[in-house]
Amino acid sequence: MGVLLTRIRSGSRLLTDYLCISFVVISTTLIPKFYNFIPIVPLRMILAMILALAIAAAIGVLLFRSMERNEKDGGFHGGRCALVLLIMCILALLAARYSATNGLQVTTADSIYPVPGKPAYLITLHNSIVFGITTQLLFTAIGSGYEEHKCFLIKLLKTMLYVALPLALFTFVFTQFIPRLWILQMMITVILWCAALMGNELVDGQIPAWIHIGTKGQQEET
Repeated sequence: MGVLLTRIRSGSRLLTDYLCISFVVISTTLIPKFYNFIPIVPLRMILAMILALAIAAAIGVLLFRSMERNEKDGGFHGGRCALVLLIMCILALLAARYSATNGLQVTTADSIYPVPGKPAYLITLHNSIVFGITTQLLFTAIGSGYEEHKCFLIKLLKTMLYVALPLALFTFVFTQFIPRLWILQMMITVILWCAALMGNELVDGQIPAWIHIGTKGQQEET
């Protein structure tokens, strides 16, 4: 418990990362709403390009700081991390396809009445689970690329259990039951992404103590 509290108190080092996340979320949700207020189209395009570069720079700073913060003597396992990121992209694409396929109403060939897709809460639950999983795949791949394969796999499994599941639950609750006001949704998005990063930083690649205790007891019995 003391180790956990120490890690939580040291979360101030993530302030720059939180600011980067906030900037990216605000830039992709709030600022586009004001594009139409710029009457000059070329100026609008130039500002959009500048904003896109700034977003890319903020994401780069976030990823670089995560790698630097967890850097170790060993080399960075790029191939393994690329595989994890590929899995993340596939899950995100499947989630988008699932929402697009099941979230719209369609009509049958012999009926003019719409056939509704799956209930909205199922789509929300599905996307919340994917969000929890993909964020932990991303932060683990980037931040723990220096870990040995065993520690990397242990951390990946622990983040799925300790971080991804609670994060998916909170995402579902906030998305399903909070009023759909874009300002409120923007704030919630920032909070969820920051929680995903901090939760990942709190998890290490060590085998849980209760497993060590169980193994030790078995060894003593033998």
